[in-house]
Amino acid sequence: MEAELEKLEANLGGVADMRRQPDAIFIVDLRKEQLAVREARRLGLPVIALVDTNCDPDEADYVIPGNDDAIRSCSLVIRAIADGIADGRQKVSQAEVAAPRNGGAEAAPEPEPEAEPEPEAAAEPPAEKEAE
Repeated sequence: MEAELEKLEANLGGVADMRRQPDAIFIVDLRKEQLAVREARRLGLPVIALVDTNCDPDEADYVIPGNDDAIRSCSLVIRAIADGIADGRQKVSQAEVAAPRNGGAEAAPEPEPEAEPEPEAAAEPPAEKEAE
């Protein structure tokens, strides 16, 4: 029983500490992680995946072509994605990261750009064209 509890803690321990739903998930092997893909679809999360020739790329929203069987290939792609996430986090404040993304009361509304009125000449075709 303790071995099963340790396995669950190792595989799912990070999920228990999450304060909010992730914005997306990254999967290295779509074939092995079918359950994760189904759960992401159920939650409406975009799936970013490293896709090999033995996988269906239609299961991922964002495909990264690569060899998901080679450790060096996986670590290269994962390191690049992790570095990109770290760089992105440095460019935003902690308040922006913690703010709800669904337009909650805490999030400041973004100003909408004002639409420019269309010129009247463009709205109506020239009289000469109508005669033809």
